[in-house]
Amino acid sequence: MGKTQITPNLALISNETKTIVNNSLELSPAINKPLLIMPTWLMATEKPILKYANFYLRNGFDILNVQMDLWQLLWPVKGAQVLAGEILEFLESNKNYTKMVIHGFSIGCYLWGEVLVLIEANRSRYQFIIDNTIYGQIWDSPADITRIPTGVSYATFPNNKFLQNALKSYAM
Repeated sequence: MGKTQITPNLALISNETKTIVNNSLELSPAINKPLLIMPTWLMATEKPILKYANFYLRNGFDILNVQMDLWQLLWPVKGAQVLAGEILEFLESNKNYTKMVIHGFSIGCYLWGEVLVLIEANRSRYQFIIDNTIYGQIWDSPADITRIPTGVSYATFPNNKFLQNALKSYAM
């Protein structure tokens, strides 16, 4: 198993060694196999991510691990929406992934919503994703927009009520 860091928030986990072509998001070698897009929960650590990744690797997938930082969640125009664009740029640069499954967790589900907004805004450019790419979706503990302020504040400051309340108020 190898991990190729594509951007600060995107990493490809694969059984094959991959490299990035000319500072782009294109990977080499291009291998036609299914891709799992895994937008994870806030502050996800490597150990549980690899637990899921190993399951998918054993079943012949490459995994695009997508991690969003707190600031990207709290400032979506400069954060989550930019990251959503990076995901689409990766898919556009690697069209050899013709079969795709999405397994999203918590705020990663929100992030995929931002991806869908961009797809809809430029339907002709991303029609290839809609037509023949997505074969399945798994949503694990999706974060409802009304509950994000509470959940994020507790996850970020589990032992500090003052900072929990401050972050919750800001997020609301």
